Amino acid sequence: GVTQSKHVIFLGEQPPAVIAELYRAADIFVLPSTGEGFPLTVQEAMASGLPVILANDPGYKAYQFDAKLLTLVTPKAASIDKAIQRIIANPQLQQHMGGYALAYAKRHFSRTAHQRALLAIYSKAAA
Repeated sequence: GVTQSKHVIFLGEQPPAVIAELYRAADIFVLPSTGEGFPLTVQEAMASGLPVILANDPGYKAYQFDAKLLTLVTPKAASIDKAIQRIIANPQLQQHMGGYALAYAKRHFSRTAHQRALLAIYSKAAA
């Protein structure tokens, strides 16, 4: 069922088509959790062209995100709120961050990128 409070609506599990609609309806994607590797939800949000705010987890260093265009914060309410307000207050920044996220996703998460990575692994293993 749907759980709702003044600022939050919890929709529970949703089919992929609905999730895609929810990403398109969102303004910002926020995931302040740590220790999860690189969650699929982040990849989906980036592929949807959303500005992204993540916890400043050391695991994200390997992805070499542009710190001006993908926000890494201390996972505390005040830091998260400040990051959200900064993006909301600047529509041009919001659009630029979304464009960066989409371009990053296309470059790193597309089927073609995945195939290239697998081929490189197989070539190395075969050599």
